Amino acid sequence: MKHPFHCLLASLILGLAALTAAAGVQSPCSDPMVLPGPKVQVFILPYQAQGQLTPRGRELATIMQRHVLFAALKYRSIAVAELTGEPNLCAPERIMSRVTPGLRDGQAAIFLWGRLFEQGESIRLQSTVAFTMHGSPDMLHWNLGGEAGSDASATIPGDPVLFAARQIPLSLLQALEPAYREARRFHKAPDAASASFDLPNDPEARFGYEVLETRNDWMHIRLIPGGDDGWVPAHALADADNLKGTFPELYFVDGLIGYHQLWRSGSRPATDDPQRLLRLTQASFDRYIQQAANRAESEARALALILKGNATLRAAGEAAWSTDTLQQAQALYRQGQQLAPTSTIANNFFLACSSALCARGACAEGPDQLHEQYLRAIARDPTSTELVANLDRFYGAAQGGRIRLNVPAEQIAEQRSRTSRVQREMK
Repeated sequence: MKHPFHCLLASLILGLAALTAAAGVQSPCSDPMVLPGPKVQVFILPYQAQGQLTPRGRELATIMQRHVLFAALKYRSIAVAELTGEPNLCAPERIMSRVTPGLRDGQAAIFLWGRLFEQGESIRLQSTVAFTMHGSPDMLHWNLGGEAGSDASATIPGDPVLFAARQIPLSLLQALEPAYREARRFHKAPDAASASFDLPNDPEARFGYEVLETRNDWMHIRLIPGGDDGWVPAHALADADNLKGTFPELYFVDGLIGYHQLWRSGSRPATDDPQRLLRLTQASFDRYIQQAANRAESEARALALILKGNATLRAAGEAAWSTDTLQQAQALYRQGQQLAPTSTIANNFFLACSSALCARGACAEGPDQLHEQYLRAIARDPTSTELVANLDRFYGAAQGGRIRLNVPAEQIAEQRSRTSRVQREMK
């Protein structure tokens, strides 16, 4: 005989599994729920805090869950989960290790967490984001005109993205508790004065809901299991622009959702028109870059530009990219490189894409300048296997006459012999 808890859990997962649209979830950190249906799932962890700020950490996670879900309704296959529980159970590494094995090929997971802390007379919040797609590294390949295995490549690593600490206005901090209560209120109509009841507040509670429609800043939802329907506010704390003005990383998260919706992988193709997804993705990353312009997070802003470049290429399909498409992506990679000149990731994406343009005789920098940039990038990070491999393929294209370097042929052969030896030593 099955335990009632397992029957309830099975009913919940089955009820949410069939959804192709948007779903909200609450589940405990001790056993985070991974749905088999949505292409992209966002997991929002309680913000860690100490002393009097401890309750504010969970309140903020609830409010952000509603906000992220509402903003993501423009996408076709999305679930946003709020995780609850004690700090030791909600450690990001622990959550990621439990969620990732439960993903199916082509499913993406985005994790948002952070901490609240006092600094002098002010309260600050610092967020971190990590993301992954099961079954596929976030890697692109650029054809240099040679045989199989001679492509340049670049990979987005799985390292978490750390944002600068934000100072929280005292008025916002004071509003967290009443906003949290309102965010958990289930109304019979899209009106704060309508009849209501509170959603379960137990950290061990798990439930889901399907978003049926929206009206102004309200979401009409159906609870699963159970089937009750009602309305919850999307922006209980502040309206969308004000909240994202305080926490621009929410624009970054929204851009990531579109980015992974666009990414064709495994048996899960893009869930919408690629050009529409590209516009939405780039608009969100643009808003993040704009809002974070004066903040000390150049690496995160550079990454947003790189992801915009990747989205440009992925929206164009997997076939050979046109020279114009490559130049659009290259321009974004160049901006990322200029913003974070010591970033190996930014340098590698720019150099790999530029190499493909050089192989077509269309790189504005010219092959010799690109060669110098390769050498400078490797001097900064001689441990980067991708940079060294791409330089080796660049030399291979030069030896084959596809890239015309103003370097004697014997010197190119000698340089390539060195890079090949370095690659063997790295392995």
